Amino acid sequence: KMSAFIVDLSMFPVGLVAGRLYGQKLLSVFDYGVSPEKGFLGSAPPIERLPNYFLPWEQIMDQLPILFSGNSSGQGNLRKGPDHPLRVAVEQLPLLDATRLETLREMQRAHAVLSILANAYVWAD
Repeated sequence: KMSAFIVDLSMFPVGLVAGRLYGQKLLSVFDYGVSPEKGFLGSAPPIERLPNYFLPWEQIMDQLPILFSGNSSGQGNLRKGPDHPLRVAVEQLPLLDATRLETLREMQRAHAVLSILANAYVWAD
């Protein structure tokens, strides 16, 4: 059985009142781009592709299952280590200017793409 209790928050420099109080500022999930309904997914659906300038990133994403398998030739000869097709493709990527990402949704897509590519690069072998 739960019992109700009252806490005098004035005795604490940081209290809990519908969120955390730090000094006098009440923080909200909205301060961090978190949706109450969808969490970190946000209220708008994510974009499916980055602008054409970032096509090299998207092209590797399109080929990721084949590149990651190590069998990019389709001939069944798997390559490993530094010659792994995914690692070769990532290392050949041009250096792109991330300041050309114009919207938050583009930045979120770029973050997801680069995170996936980095993870795949590490685990390719």
